[in-house]
Amino acid sequence: MEADGKSLDTVKTRMAHLHRLARGLGGAPHEVTEETLVDWFAEQAHWQRETRRSYRNTTNGFFSWAYAKGHLPTNPAAQME
Repeated sequence: MEADGKSLDTVKTRMAHLHRLARGLGGAPHEVTEETLVDWFAEQAHWQRETRRSYRNTTNGFFSWAYAKGHLPTNPAAQME
């Protein structure tokens, strides 16, 4: 993210999102499926629209990066909107 010119605040926010997502999913990235992501987001029903959007952007960015770099065989967040 820093190489892409993201601000320190953005990097900190995205990392906090990823830590919370990782704790919530309880598994390694290669174990995550589209279904587990949808279920986890559904559990966050109390979130406001902007919070949900921010986490979705972080999730999409992370899994897109991991897939593009060959760390994952598929992108479980590809269909998230």
